[in-house]
Amino acid sequence: MKRGWILGMMLVITLTFSSLAGAQSLAEAARKAKAKKDRPKATKVYTNKDIKKSPATTTTTTSTTTTSSPKSALKSQKSRLAALEERERAKKAWLQQYRQVRQRILKIKKRLKELDQEIRTVMMGYMGSDFPDQSEKLRLQVQNLQAEQKRLTEELAQAERTLSEIRRKARADGVRPGDFRKIDREIERRTTRPG
Repeated sequence: MKRGWILGMMLVITLTFSSLAGAQSLAEAARKAKAKKDRPKATKVYTNKDIKKSPATTTTTTSTTTTSSPKSALKSQKSRLAALEERERAKKAWLQQYRQVRQRILKIKKRLKELDQEIRTVMMGYMGSDFPDQSEKLRLQVQNLQAEQKRLTEELAQAERTLSEIRRKARADGVRPGDFRKIDREIERRTTRPG
C-alpha cells in the first residue's frame, strides 16, 4: 500500500513540474511577443540625395509643402475669392426673392382680413335693406368681394408654395435658416411700427 501511495505521489509531482514548465514557456513566449510588438519600427530617413534621385518624390514634396509659384498661388487665391463672391451674390439674390414673396404674403393676408370685414359689413346692410334695388346692389357687391377673396386665397397658397421652394433651394446654396428669420423679424418690425 505504501508503494502505491509513493507511486501516486511521484506521478502527481511529475505532472505538477511538467505543467509548471509548460506554463513558464508559455509566459516566456507571451513576453517575447509583447516586447517585439512594443519595439519601434525602423523608419527611413530621406536625405536631399534621395529627393534628387526620384522625380516622383520631388513632385510629391513640392505639392505637400505647397510652395508653388507666386503666380499660381495668386490665381488660386483669386479663384477662391471669386467663388466666395459668387456665393455671396447668390445668397443676396435668394434673400431678396424671399423678402419680396414674404412681403407679398403679408399684403395678401392683410387684404383678406379687410375683405372679411367688408363682406360682413355689406352683408349686414343687405340683410337690413328694405329696398329691392339697394338689396340687389349689395348682393352684387358681396359677390364681387367674395370673388376677390377667393382669388386672393388662391394667390396666397401659391405664394406660400413659392416661399417654401425658395427656402429649399436657398438652403441648398448655403443660405442658413437664421438669415430667413432675420428678414421675417425685419418685415414684422416694419409692419407693426405705428404710423
